[in-house]
Amino acid sequence: MATSSYRLYRLYRLYRLYRLQVVGMFIVFSLVAVSLWVVAATGSRGPGWLFTAGWTAVLVFLARVFLWQTVYELRLDGDTLYWRAPLRSGAVRLSEVRELRPKRFAQNAELIRLADGSSLMVLMMKGFLPFVNDIAREAPDLPVKVRPFFSRLSEKWPLQGDGGYDRGP
Repeated sequence: MATSSYRLYRLYRLYRLYRLQVVGMFIVFSLVAVSLWVVAATGSRGPGWLFTAGWTAVLVFLARVFLWQTVYELRLDGDTLYWRAPLRSGAVRLSEVRELRPKRFAQNAELIRLADGSSLMVLMMKGFLPFVNDIAREAPDLPVKVRPFFSRLSEKWPLQGDGGYDRGP
């Protein structure tokens, strides 16, 4: 028999190694950036200042997107949405979420806009659609839109690892 402390949570997450993969990739790309700056500063033969500056600018932009904005785990516990990105995490009440919509220029990504003006990006994989349906049931006034083609495709995509959707005890 369930007690009053019993809570049904819903969990959506990408595969387990996502965080390690992303952080490791940025460490390697940062080492490349440092070596490019060293080569450019010493006047050695290399790609030059323009390429080095461009590489660094793209690296900084992608670090912001993939290390701070892209979440790899969402947990819905009652009316609170807990999220985890590679370098930060947080929680927000569903009443503070303004919308959940497809991200422009990223066909398999959804954007969660928050009341404070910030946003979180979620990559769609198997289990995302049931998780979004749970959010819509918990907060019926929240505008929730997903790309139907990609949400169906994400449910059938092979080789997605051990991520997905879990309705916990």
